Amino acid sequence: MIYVAVLDNGDVDKVYSTRTDETQLEVQIDFFKDYPQPCWEYNGEALVLKTDADAIRDAFFAPPEPEPETPTYAQVSPVQFKLLFTSAERLAIKTLKTTDPMVEDFYEIVDDPRLETVDFSLQSVRDGVTYVFGKLVEGGTLTQEEMDARLPQVFTGEMI
Repeated sequence: MIYVAVLDNGDVDKVYSTRTDETQLEVQIDFFKDYPQPCWEYNGEALVLKTDADAIRDAFFAPPEPEPETPTYAQVSPVQFKLLFTSAERLAIKTLKTTDPMVEDFYEIVDDPRLETVDFSLQSVRDGVTYVFGKLVEGGTLTQEEMDARLPQVFTGEMI
């Protein structure tokens, strides 16, 4: 069943139906009240076609989904990488290198003299830094909130 409202100065003037059954029209109005349609509103007395062009456009032509933001990861030298950490973080990491095999392994790679660039676009590098930051939180050097704020800074090469 199709209903069309002809508007005169914003009010419903006439409602046309493919059926003239009054009961069917009441059922249809109840349906619109309970399940609002994109371009129709029930104003308590009648079905009214929304006259807002933006509302009608948005109802039928939803805006495209925004493209997911692609993070921009930094590439830094090993020295620049170490300078991305605060003094307190670097001192805690020195201790972690002697007590935690995962931190030791990660920093063996970073400290390798053949390494020219630490590339944060590599998941393994981001995982290593995230692990180290997690240990800094466990050790009380950072809070979880500080870690959450610091990780994006490090991944983008933002010097603090």
